[in-house]
Amino acid sequence: MVYKLRIVYDSKHKEDIIRDLLIDSRLSLYELHQYIIAAFDLTQGQMTSFYKCDKDWQELEQITLDKIQDEELTVLPKSMKECLLSEMISTKDDKLIYIYDFRLMLRFLVYPEAFIKSSSKESGSIPPVYCSFEQGSIDEGILKARAEEVETDRQG
Repeated sequence: MVYKLRIVYDSKHKEDIIRDLLIDSRLSLYELHQYIIAAFDLTQGQMTSFYKCDKDWQELEQITLDKIQDEELTVLPKSMKECLLSEMISTKDDKLIYIYDFRLMLRFLVYPEAFIKSSSKESGSIPPVYCSFEQGSIDEGILKARAEEVETDRQG
């Protein structure tokens, strides 16, 4: 199965920043994370997490970049490498939030636009991911504005 996922940078800016990815449902959330970084031209090495959400975008479950070892937690979150995309998204109502850079807290909304069935013969010819639509970009001005928002929130 191939998913058409819409990924929207959730910000206060007037310009929508969107990517549509056609992605193999058998890939892990870690692989989706890598493709989001590439699609939005972000840098590697930042703390990131996905959150499984309900239909109103309320966070239900955190999926971390790396496995967390914390004896004080009663329930340890899953890591991105442990979760397949098909386990997190299987209906049109399933949603994820992707947080990039825990200092700036860049927030991306991830949801399915379409589910594309393909035969096993076709599956071999489909790349694991393909960016089918892109609008806007996250440039230094947007990152600087977000850093200023975070600083204002901390001071206020």
